Amino acid sequence: MKTRTNCLLLMTVLLAGCWQKSANPFYTAKDVVAEPKLAGTWMEEQEPDGNRTTWTFAAASDQRLDVVVQNKSEKYEFEGCVFKLGEDRFLDFEGKTRGVSVIPTHHLFKIVELGGELKLAALNTDWVQKWLRKNPSALAHIAIADPEHREDREKDELVLTADTKALQQFIREHLNDKDFFLEATVLKK
Repeated sequence: MKTRTNCLLLMTVLLAGCWQKSANPFYTAKDVVAEPKLAGTWMEEQEPDGNRTTWTFAAASDQRLDVVVQNKSEKYEFEGCVFKLGEDRFLDFEGKTRGVSVIPTHHLFKIVELGGELKLAALNTDWVQKWLRKNPSALAHIAIADPEHREDREKDELVLTADTKALQQFIREHLNDKDFFLEATVLKK
């Protein structure tokens, strides 16, 4: 039940567009590592309605990955890469969709485990948003007004604009903070 709840939570975050957004990558070229075990299709636990979300990772170029996350009704395409900070491995995803009003942003996941199972933990948007509101000068960001609540600035979405060096320092400082990452979602091949 816990695994199912985690999968539903991660898919809800994905479908709602609620991953923490960053205008800049969380990695530099020297941080990128190859991770051949990631290649292939990984599946979340099947939902009661028979729907199942799949995550497909395929090698692209220069250690970059094509990432497709889909279920019966929705499909999202990303470019990504695996990188290391210290001994920890992460995934940085960037949306492939570009358009007149669409700006691709970077999203961060921690690879908790990669073997027989893939365990991914998304950066906790709620944690980051609360932290930024308490520490508005600590990490560069912009506030995007919620179109349904333009007068309520507490509902603004805070998008990170800090450079990669500052983002990595932020990750290192808070990596072990409670709830910095969501509970890991388990995927199986």
